[in-house]
Amino acid sequence: MHVGVPDRRPPELIIQDELHLIEGPLGSMVGLYETVVDLLCRGEGVPKYIASTATARQAGTQVRALFDRKLAQFPPPGLSADDSFFAVTAEVHPAIALHAGRLYAAVCAPGRGGLTPIIRVWAALLHAAIQAREATDTTSSVDPFWTVVGYFNAIRELAGVRALYRQDIAEWIDHVQVRSGGEKRLLRDDADRPLELSSRMSSLDLPGLLERLSETLESGRSEDAVLATSMFGTGVDIDRLGLMVVHGQPKTTSAYIQATGRVGRTTGGLVVAIFRPGRPRDLDHYEFFTGYHRSLYAQVEPVTVAPYAPRAREQGIGPLLVAILRLARQVAQQPVATDLRVQQRINGGWFSGAPSVTLAGTPLLARQLLEVFEQRAQIQPQGRRPSAGVTARDAERELDGWLRLARDVPDDAELLYSEASMARRPSHAVVLGDPHHEFAGLRMTFRNTPNSLRGVEATMRLDT
Repeated sequence: MHVGVPDRRPPELIIQDELHLIEGPLGSMVGLYETVVDLLCRGEGVPKYIASTATARQAGTQVRALFDRKLAQFPPPGLSADDSFFAVTAEVHPAIALHAGRLYAAVCAPGRGGLTPIIRVWAALLHAAIQAREATDTTSSVDPFWTVVGYFNAIRELAGVRALYRQDIAEWIDHVQVRSGGEKRLLRDDADRPLELSSRMSSLDLPGLLERLSETLESGRSEDAVLATSMFGTGVDIDRLGLMVVHGQPKTTSAYIQATGRVGRTTGGLVVAIFRPGRPRDLDHYEFFTGYHRSLYAQVEPVTVAPYAPRAREQGIGPLLVAILRLARQVAQQPVATDLRVQQRINGGWFSGAPSVTLAGTPLLARQLLEVFEQRAQIQPQGRRPSAGVTARDAERELDGWLRLARDVPDDAELLYSEASMARRPSHAVVLGDPHHEFAGLRMTFRNTPNSLRGVEATMRLDT
């Protein structure tokens, strides 16, 4: 017996966190895929987007390019130029400040080696925490400054300080202790310390690492240090952290704000930036350190997103045609054949709707498919908008390639949408190709189809 299932209502609200991260090549591909997301979500109305970020500039054009929506900022700009809710330009005395803040300090040591300032700054901060603990009866005021967070722009720099931490920094703490007196700071010497938050760590280990990082000084299990890269600037919400050492100025001001904003959230924090005088960019930031930090949010760079750039169209329009024909019931009142949706194994073989693309080759439906991308391309902001008709021609070329393959391989058991090729050798022609099918000499429509937006830029090999 067949039981009818009522249609599911499309989403009415879509929440997008960390809007500032959707930029560059990633942002361009996200904006391209949002074309199909928006089409599939439209029902009786259109969904509303709520996006959050603390570091955005010219967000109106970014939102227009990504989501085809007008931007309404909340909270709106205030009545005073000195207080826009997001930034206060007037000086506030620490004694009357209502909220916790961060103190930024810079260290630059011309005439010294590149490692000497790192060793001495780390040793001084680690020892100062134990001195503070001796001077107070409670550990709550010392806990935010017990764990030192090291922020690095590259894995290579992180690995170098990791080696220093286990030997040179520990030895210099002895020197600081002898000179200043008091109790000696003993660093834990376990193999997995200091903690590391970087791309070298497995995603399965991250929850446990963050839980260890949340242990307070009072528990007796607090960490001495954590070394992190840009991963630390997204999603690490541990309120107890209040001390950070930044090794070199990050590439963008937004990355700098996001990373340093993870410390000092409840009780105030200290951020020490170590600049190398041999690097012109570091030296420039050191010389203008005070002025730069007085207007830090004004220095945020505009976000660049170009969803319909030539390279993005080449990589994404073909797979998006597949998504529309497999998931949409109609395109601009033109129904889409249900035969296109299915791909499944039956009795050891395959049944695939990929050859049924000829049903989508009718003039009316094909015209509406091309118009979906052409209209979206033409609402892009000025300067990011392709010439009229270019996007439609690209989409038509991709659809024609699929139609030709379907006519040459009309068997629904031989032409698949996609075929897993990591565990076994591929054996079928596919619409969504990958390098494994190409190396096997199998026919495909769209080469190197993106399997993830984590890596949207192709790897280049330089032959010498």
